[in-house]
Amino acid sequence: MKSLLSLIFISYLLCGCVPTLTVAELEQKYGVHKPVIRRYFASDTVRNGDIWRVYLSAHDPDGDMEFIAITVDQTGIIYDPELIFIPKENRETITGYLYLHIPVRGIWFEKITLSLSILDKAGHKSNEVFLPLYICDESPKPLPPEFGEEFEKALGWIPISLRSPHYQYLEDPEILGHPDVEIGIWP
Repeated sequence: MKSLLSLIFISYLLCGCVPTLTVAELEQKYGVHKPVIRRYFASDTVRNGDIWRVYLSAHDPDGDMEFIAITVDQTGIIYDPELIFIPKENRETITGYLYLHIPVRGIWFEKITLSLSILDKAGHKSNEVFLPLYICDESPKPLPPEFGEEFEKALGWIPISLRSPHYQYLEDPEILGHPDVEIGIWP
């Protein structure tokens, strides 16, 4: 048994100590150009229950775009960054929209900022785009006419579940168990 555990541990160490390529080697293999987000649009307002679309067009002359990196900034809540994989056929030029589901209820009058960039295989990062969003009772603005039909292609879902910072207190067992807190009793 000890020899099996030793073998597993040594295998783990060997796999974790694999040399990686340097920046120069990556650029030699994949190219020196970084991706560029050329055009983008997203409505700055949306209602609860709507689907928010983020339209973008990006290009990399090396054809090695790999991920769309997304972060969401919302007061009172920390979201993990998300990476959306770019398929091989779209690695030189990508045009279309990403979509985010807005919860049906619970988030009113929240301001959110979504940041978006493209990462390529050589380790380059594109220009970063910041898109503000206000969740209110206004419908999302339509795609401007100067954006063509090629922007109507779905690129993928933004895998982030928005939530209200106010509702976290109703789920926190430390707050619920505190003797000074009476949830559900209105004075």
